[in-house]
Amino acid sequence: MEYEKRVDEDWKKKAKSESSIPEAAPPSPEGMGPAPMLEGEPSLLALVSSLAGQALLCLGRHPEVPAGSAPVDFAQAQYCIDLLGILESKTQGNLTPEEARLLAGTLHDIRMLFVESTMAAADQRPR
Repeated sequence: MEYEKRVDEDWKKKAKSESSIPEAAPPSPEGMGPAPMLEGEPSLLALVSSLAGQALLCLGRHPEVPAGSAPVDFAQAQYCIDLLGILESKTQGNLTPEEARLLAGTLHDIRMLFVESTMAAADQRPR
């Protein structure tokens, strides 16, 4: 019995289209917000944006939620930040330069906001 050799060329088109994802600049701490969601298939950008948005929400710093309206949950924020850290370490060497820059920048900004938020909360506690 003879088998016909079949080559799947669609993956090349998909890889080429994914490599043309526009670079999103890491948001500044003042206007920190997740990168806009892209239409279409899930991507690393969407995953990073989702986890960063969850962390911001848990810190009470999400730009779309009025300040003080969401309860602050430092443990859950830390969990989201840790997930981003795992994502960064497990994908090291497998990301495009733009993806690596986006992930590293977002992770840095979220970590700094976590430190600021926990320090502010500690200053507000009665001594």
